[in-house]
Amino acid sequence: MILLEGVHTEADAAHFAASLLASFHEPLLRSQQTRVPTVAPQLVIGIAQASILYSHPEELMADAESALLHARRQEPPGVACYSQGMREKAVERLELEAELERAIRQGELVLHYQPEVDLRTNRIIGFEALMRWNHTRRGLLSPAEFIPLAEETGLIVSLGQWGLAEACRQLVEWRSTGSEPLQKARISVNLSGKQLEQPSLIGQVEKILAETGLPPACLRLEVTESSLISDGPAAQANMLALEKLGVGLHMDDFGTGYSSLDYLQRFPFDTLKIDRSFVRDIAWDHDSRLIVGSILALARSFGMDVVAEGIEDADQLEELKTMGCPCGQGFYFARPMDPAAIDAFIATGAWAYAAEALQTPIAQA
Repeated sequence: MILLEGVHTEADAAHFAASLLASFHEPLLRSQQTRVPTVAPQLVIGIAQASILYSHPEELMADAESALLHARRQEPPGVACYSQGMREKAVERLELEAELERAIRQGELVLHYQPEVDLRTNRIIGFEALMRWNHTRRGLLSPAEFIPLAEETGLIVSLGQWGLAEACRQLVEWRSTGSEPLQKARISVNLSGKQLEQPSLIGQVEKILAETGLPPACLRLEVTESSLISDGPAAQANMLALEKLGVGLHMDDFGTGYSSLDYLQRFPFDTLKIDRSFVRDIAWDHDSRLIVGSILALARSFGMDVVAEGIEDADQLEELKTMGCPCGQGFYFARPMDPAAIDAFIATGAWAYAAEALQTPIAQA
């Protein structure tokens, strides 16, 4: 905590704070040697301005803490000044964090599964496991409502470990008792950046595969480009070990970052997932078709597979098939469903829809 006296505007306080953050990165001279400090990238500062409205110092400190939390969440992290409503949001966030910890302990998290389809044969080849929170008061929450919080607090590690184990267990059950498409299916599970840097990751994956009996080739782990930003040696070592183990590695949301090509050279991905933003306009937008065509050509040159995300209508599907995209997923085929709904979905025979019937969405067939 730093008390600034004689500073009367937020702009002046913010300028001081920015200078203070910058000073942490300045080289130091020690024992005739220049050393550069190692500073956590999350180093941030929250500011609150004292006034007669505060009855106690603790209230001022609480508002500075609220601004600090906001500074950590903003992009890029840095300096934030307290504004009306931050305290309420901070309290809400702390409550949600406590509820998420309880949800992990009490089994309120569930997985829904979205089919992945071979666009050449029009058959289901696997599923992507997507996490949901069955909140006691707010109902079923999407990942966007709690995964960012889990990332910030580190809860994503235990969340991810549970999700990986549950997805593998469910696929083994389907492969042993399900109908023909389920017996040959694969499962794709999202892997966070924090999980990817865990030294224990490979041991956890090996243990889950051994306990469930799932062949490594049936498991695909999806990594977004943003997960690789830190580019630590642990992440690279883990990915090489996963490849050696026989687990598939998908680069999710391909094309949305600035280092995609560089990552393809340095990490052992075997599949690219084309981001939905490129698929959305592919039926009518020339630039979207060029981008998707370039990704497909790039994948072929690297000997990689491709999955197009976000297919929502027949026009998008036909364009992707014409361009030679091998696999896809999206609402056109099916929305993410719980295991019971997947069983019913497969039982209808919708997974084996004929190519000439593409004008009828598979989820309604």
